[in-house]
Amino acid sequence: MFLNDIKELPDGEWEFADYGDQDTMTEGKPPIRVHCKLTKKGQKLVFDWSESDPAPKGSWVAAGRP
Repeated sequence: MFLNDIKELPDGEWEFADYGDQDTMTEGKPPIRVHCKLTKKGQKLVFDWSESDPAPKGSWVAAGRP
């Protein structure tokens, strides 16, 4: 079922970046960058997170948005 849905999508690349509030355990409490590039070719999907910041030292709680 999932592979059939993927076939209908065009091949290509899409990117998204956003920031978490802050890494509370790092000096200066910097924001945490999350970046993903999705590449689709045929039935193959590649999710590349390499441009994201390293994992935060402290916990990261995502608050819901209204």
